[in-house]
This record gives sequence, structure tokens and C-alpha cells, in this order.
Amino acid sequence: MQCWRKGEIPARLRYGTNSRVPPYICLAEPGWMITKTAVKTAFSGGAHGYDNQAPDMAALFIANGPAFVGGKRLASFDNTDINPLLRDLLNLPAGQGLDGNDAPFRQVGSTARFGDYAVTRDEVIAFAEKYDPQPFHLSDAAAAQTHFGRLSASGWHTCAMTMAMLVEHLKANDQAGLGSPGIDELRWLTPVYPGDQLRCESEVLEKRRSASRPEMGIFKSRMTVFNQHDVPVMTFVSNGLIATRER
Repeated sequence: MQCWRKGEIPARLRYGTNSRVPPYICLAEPGWMITKTAVKTAFSGGAHGYDNQAPDMAALFIANGPAFVGGKRLASFDNTDINPLLRDLLNLPAGQGLDGNDAPFRQVGSTARFGDYAVTRDEVIAFAEKYDPQPFHLSDAAAAQTHFGRLSASGWHTCAMTMAMLVEHLKANDQAGLGSPGIDELRWLTPVYPGDQLRCESEVLEKRRSASRPEMGIFKSRMTVFNQHDVPVMTFVSNGLIATRER
């Protein structure tokens, strides 16, 4: 049996932050029970509440459908990671402060869909005035003389809006991101205009543990940004760094 003060409960147990948790917590070893009085009859049923890393606490997870890659076997993951997975499958809004993330399910070839960003005229002009003051990002008249035809957002503004959607997605899915060394193959495919509604799709291209720093993983994905007509407006390949779980 192990015991801890409330503030010292290991984070991996995902327990102890609620006000109803008592000042001290004790955890029995699998196969044992903590009781106030002696148990007079043998208990043969199942039990729960043991260490979540104990092999006896593991469950079987089987998934099938168009959102899953067939014939794949995943490494073990926490039950709490299923919550953000189900939200993504049902196209539900990302929750805030979820106790889990969908990273274990994001195998090579899998796709995450997220984001809903309204492009406004005021924001397009404000961004251009400060960071990209080319005439076709500032004036309808000037834009009408170009292939844009009308006021359009800076490509760098599209990058910034995409980053805003990505960060909200990462916050909602509690991923242990460690930054990025950069992106590759950035392409602006279609102009973005005031009134457009943007969303993102991210496809996993590669994931591996760093050979020199095993506590760090390298996560490569292709980001595609769409407008409200499902027309791609921008693509790039992202190279992310993420903390790995203990083996």
C-alpha cells in the first residue's frame, strides 16, 4: 500500500485536484483492498481504483470505421485519451481542459479536423497595415487592378489565423508540444477574402522518437486550410516536437 498527501499524489494517477479529495490518499496493491473492518467473506468479483499503470487495469480497445486505418495496433494509452478522439469523430467542438489528448491515435495517415475562423475586413486591413502593407491588402481599388480582384488577406495573415486555430486545438487536446524547428513547402493556393470562413485539416506524415533525445518525439504533418467552399487556400508541412511518454 502506498499513501500520499493530497498535494503529492503522482500526476500520472490523474487524481487529487477536486476539493472533495481528502488530505491523505492511500492506494492498495492490485489484489488487495483497504477496508475499515475485517472482510468476513471472500470477494471474487472485479475491482477498480488501482494504479492505472498496473497490467491488470488495462482494457482492450477495438475501433473500426472510415476514420481509422485498418490493421493497425497501437501502443498502450490512457482511457482519458478516448474523450478527445470521440469529440473529433463526432465533429463536436473541442472542449477546454480535457484530461487526455488524441495523440496516441494520430498514426501515419490519420487526419484531424478543427478550427472555425471568420475572416473580417477590419482584421485584414489591420494586419496588412502593420506587417504586409501592399496596396492589394489595404484597398479595394488597388486590389481591383490585380488578379485578386478585391481586397484580400496577406498570406502571412492566413498563416497567423491558422496558428490561432492550431493553438486552440492543442489547448483543447492537452498535447505536450515542445515547439517546432520550422515548416516546409508553404503554398498559398487561393486568395483569402473578408467574409471567408477558414478551417484546418492536419494529416500525420511521420512520427518517431528522437534517437539522440528519447524524451522527445518528432511529429511531421501536412496542414491544409480550407475556406467555406471546401477549397484549399493554403498548405504546408509542419515539423513539430513533442514530449514522449515513458516506455
